[in-house]
Amino acid sequence: MKSAMLRRLAPLSLLLVPALIPFLVTPSDAAQHKNHKAAHHRTAKSDGSAATAAAATTKAATAGTAKAAATASSGFVLPAAAKGVAFGTSLGTNAAQTLKLFPNARIGRVFWHDPKTKLPSLPSSYQIWLSFKTSPAAVASGRFNAQFATLLKSWNASGRTVFWTWQHEADRGKGVSSAQFRAGWAQLLSVEKKYPSSHVHSLSILTGILLAPNRPHGNPESWYVNADVLGFDCYVPASVPRAMAYAKAKGKKWAIPEFGADNGDAGNVAYIKSTIASWAAYPPIGASWYNNTAGASFSQPLRGLPQTVAYLKNLAAQ
Repeated sequence: MKSAMLRRLAPLSLLLVPALIPFLVTPSDAAQHKNHKAAHHRTAKSDGSAATAAAATTKAATAGTAKAAATASSGFVLPAAAKGVAFGTSLGTNAAQTLKLFPNARIGRVFWHDPKTKLPSLPSSYQIWLSFKTSPAAVASGRFNAQFATLLKSWNASGRTVFWTWQHEADRGKGVSSAQFRAGWAQLLSVEKKYPSSHVHSLSILTGILLAPNRPHGNPESWYVNADVLGFDCYVPASVPRAMAYAKAKGKKWAIPEFGADNGDAGNVAYIKSTIASWAAYPPIGASWYNNTAGASFSQPLRGLPQTVAYLKNLAAQ
């Protein structure tokens, strides 16, 4: 019960952020994502700053959030900090349904176990942000290098904008050590260097919680790799300004491959607006809403959230 309460209260702390800062899959992959989101929030409980901000949120703030969201859904005004940022969503277990909701999105998140030379058939407006989980031993040893070269040549020839990721959210402790992660990425980046492209880029993806002051997933530097873009999945509000500051300090572009909330339709719109406001100082290249078609407790399928969908569609159409 306490965990559920924190999950619902924590995103409301976003109301405080602007004042503090001048923010095609397989069923088995989808199930994995449904389960791992609970881990994001369990870890967030130990992040004192997020919990404190959530506890300080009042009933008046809740009412204000709903009112602001209702206003936004009736007359959309593009937030200044959203300009130039690509918006999209994960495809979920029903890609056709998601594509119907977002025919002109800018990002399509794809989760693969083994990478493929043939890219998903997505509308031309979509950038393809794909993740794969090839064995750490095979990648770190260099045995995967020849296959990866073939993949890169095919993706380069496609003409599509692709951001590729190996072992996303490895810092969550899913069988990949930080040493294996760095060694594997070193191999992949060495291959990427031989096949440069203006539209195919590397994107490391770690959890936003990694950057919490109490270091729940170890020292962030032990997970740093020199990818073209640094990505952080940010569900806890405080993770967004931390990810922004970390990337800026590294002189790197950054991205939010996953974000989302379960605050009700109007509350989700307020969450999105506050998230955008929190990255105003150094906007990401893109942000992708996690369309949880499996309907886990932290998030609901977008097909049942018309205001959230309308807001995201307007953002993607800029």
